[in-house]
Amino acid sequence: MEVICPVSDIVLADSEDTRLATYDILDDLIQQHKTTLVFTNTRSGTERYVYNLKKMYPHHYNKENIMAHHSSLSKEVRLDTENKLKEGKLKVVISSTSLELGIDIGYVDLVVLINSPKSVSRALQRIGRSGHRLNQKSKGKIIVTDRDDLVECSILLKDAMEGKIDKITIPQNCLDVLAQHIYGMGIENPWDIDYAYDVICKSYCYKNLSRDEYEDVLSYLAGEWDELEERYVYAKIWIDYEKNTFGKRGKLARMLYSTNIGTIPDSAGVLVKYKDEVVGRIEPAFMERLKKRRYFYFRR
Repeated sequence: MEVICPVSDIVLADSEDTRLATYDILDDLIQQHKTTLVFTNTRSGTERYVYNLKKMYPHHYNKENIMAHHSSLSKEVRLDTENKLKEGKLKVVISSTSLELGIDIGYVDLVVLINSPKSVSRALQRIGRSGHRLNQKSKGKIIVTDRDDLVECSILLKDAMEGKIDKITIPQNCLDVLAQHIYGMGIENPWDIDYAYDVICKSYCYKNLSRDEYEDVLSYLAGEWDELEERYVYAKIWIDYEKNTFGKRGKLARMLYSTNIGTIPDSAGVLVKYKDEVVGRIEPAFMERLKKRRYFYFRR
């Protein structure tokens, strides 16, 4: 692992000089290795680096050996990139964070991080995507582009070399997650209220859950607060206080649960198509800035 500063004095260097030097170093690193994976932290950064590398070094990069990978690209485009990477057809792949976890990307002999990954564990995870062969070590370079990044990445590298990994903080008593969990329990079968509370408290995340909080969530799910209907929030479970039990309400409970579970909020977006092929999606914030006669340019 190594932290690389593209200029001799990052405090005094002009921003344009730093930018050009960053691309020169990145190009040199890519050309010195068989397959390089570059992480940029953002989707816009991913597209920018792909575009500029092809523009600045046309004799090194073309549509056949460099590709982008991020969550705004369609599933088909991402799979195509992953398959070409596994087959060894690509010289470099530029990614936001989408290739960080859970994907078999084949052999990569160098990982480059543009700017700080913001945690030691994330840096090790990304760099660990390289060197997946017997008797080989993972190899990673972190390129910094400003003074703050240089300080942060230097400390991050020191901690990584010393084995000081970020402390894990486990959230406790998250009532939104608890509400989903109780709903899922009710879908399976009716539960005794006291027994369900004991089961929930056996989880580390809810070992300190108070009875009042538990009963408030049950009341919320049962729709016992009149003002909820004004916000289009309706009862999802029934409660029988005489028998001290609760269970699911409605015939579509399992379908609603399966299609809405999770804590990541939904974000609207519009599909972008080229000749009936879905190439990606644009988000509302980007759409709001669009004006008439604006064009999309596609890499081929």
